[in-house]
Amino acid sequence: MAEYVGIDLGATHCRIAVTDTEGSILARDDRPTPQGPTGADITEAILDGVRTVCANVGVTPADLAAAGIGSIGPLDWEAGAVTMGVNIEGDVGQIPLRTPVADLIDGPVALRNDAVAGAIGERATLTPKPEHLVYITVSTGIGVGAIVDGHVLSGRDGNAGEMGHVVVDLEERLSCGCGGAGHWEAYCSGRNLPRFARLLATGTDTELALDALTAADLFDNPADPLVDRTLEEMTRYNAIGLAATVHAFAPEVVSIGGTVALENTERVIDAMRDRVTDHLAVEAPTVRPANLGADSVLHGAIQIARTATNP
Repeated sequence: MAEYVGIDLGATHCRIAVTDTEGSILARDDRPTPQGPTGADITEAILDGVRTVCANVGVTPADLAAAGIGSIGPLDWEAGAVTMGVNIEGDVGQIPLRTPVADLIDGPVALRNDAVAGAIGERATLTPKPEHLVYITVSTGIGVGAIVDGHVLSGRDGNAGEMGHVVVDLEERLSCGCGGAGHWEAYCSGRNLPRFARLLATGTDTELALDALTAADLFDNPADPLVDRTLEEMTRYNAIGLAATVHAFAPEVVSIGGTVALENTERVIDAMRDRVTDHLAVEAPTVRPANLGADSVLHGAIQIARTATNP
């Protein structure tokens, strides 16, 4: 019987699954995250997804015991909302989450940062479970979730681990969607890699159309001189960001997910692993692709929902 719902709200995709008591998925709904005009549109898409998965297994949302949400940040825990859609097109403002979902299912709703949910999901796949694990998502944005001494780190407003906003470029040549400059995410995320390439284009030959450039174009054309330069600089900044993360949380295992990383494992994950040792003053962790692939956050959200009723 349907028992829980897990929700993965990303900047580009939203994944929703209803599960049985043991957490096995009974039905799921995958849809693009609405790109504006308001946060309320994104909230309604989530609620519609919950209704859809429930209908697919013949229950109503009110039949569910609890919900877990792994969401893009930054979060406002008191409000149960995303404060701003940093990597979502348009000025969407606040995205309400906890209260609208709780009103729909009439049960407890637990909200976590999506990378934290990813860490929870990944840890559940490992035997024995590591006491110190980090999950990094390299996708539309870059996020980090950490488990230290067996405890999930949440921090103020649930925003511990926002390492995508650590400064990797002291010249601050590119601005980030959060309003800061020089951040890891501003150079190496899927949304911003094309901007980084355009920044590096002066004096570098290329056959690519810069105005229409996408992250996929860069990975699909490794022989292009501009691509080669961009991906080399991306690797340098990825290694700096990963090293900062390792020094901050001292993980045994680093699981890396997100579309950019998982679709380009050699150029992103393997390159990060090879280069990070140049920057470390501590023992290097095991660095590997996420066991759950694109579903780490979704499975973490399911675990969070189960914990909400079985703490």
